[in-house]
Amino acid sequence: MSKIGINNNYVHRPKVNRSEIISNIECLFHHASGIHNELTDFTKWDDDSATLNKELRILEPKQLALASDLKSVTEKFFYRTIKSSKFESYEDDEILRNLANDKSIYITRPDKGRGVVILDKMQYINKVETILNDNTKFTRLDKDPTITRKNSLTTLLREIKNEGCITEQEYQRFRPVGSIPARLYGLPKTHKIGVPIRPIISCLQSYNYGLAKFLANIITPLRNSKYSLKNTDEFLTFLKSNPQLAKFKMISFDIESLFTNIPVKETIDIICDKLYRTKHKSKLFIPE
Repeated sequence: MSKIGINNNYVHRPKVNRSEIISNIECLFHHASGIHNELTDFTKWDDDSATLNKELRILEPKQLALASDLKSVTEKFFYRTIKSSKFESYEDDEILRNLANDKSIYITRPDKGRGVVILDKMQYINKVETILNDNTKFTRLDKDPTITRKNSLTTLLREIKNEGCITEQEYQRFRPVGSIPARLYGLPKTHKIGVPIRPIISCLQSYNYGLAKFLANIITPLRNSKYSLKNTDEFLTFLKSNPQLAKFKMISFDIESLFTNIPVKETIDIICDKLYRTKHKSKLFIPE
């Protein structure tokens, strides 16, 4: 992949259908300028040609200006498309197309850093299934509980709204619509022996995603600690600003599957204690 100079942000450029684009631009011009309301029904030309105006249409100044702008934008688009396509090789496109159509591999990004990782698909599936087979972390369900939980959350939100704890706008923002189950995928840890998989659960469009984002903003300030660091840059800044640390030794502890090993009940108790037993400025609607 690096040989042809691409990364996981690369998107194959499809062929441009000039006729379709020009047709769409013309339709846009007709609707934006109001000309579509004045068009003559030429299907009646042979029936009553005497009543039809056969003269050329004369556009108004605003319509001419709009037509000129749309023509200029369209020409620039075609020019840039032709210009950028010169830097793309047919051989490179063929390589990428073959990789995309290869059902025996799985293409993703690494857990750390940027880049592209190509895995054997069956090995990837086996590693993910090994994680899911841990009965202490995951439980197999006989049916999808999304609809039931969505209805329960909607009922709870309606009760909270009727009590005046949240506004109608907040209710609409939190209320689940078109919910789907959370999806699990894995990112390969290429920096470790055996390339283990880090499980990621994507909750986008899940029934409680909107509410979870709101609650995350409330509990984020509770995490402030002098022992916490945001990223590598902050860590390097901390080391450079404390030269006396050179006489100490640093020990790194690797926690395996951090998220699935967090005790959920104890974590909820800690959060609730910090929310209700300490002075907190956030507006809370969560009943004790």
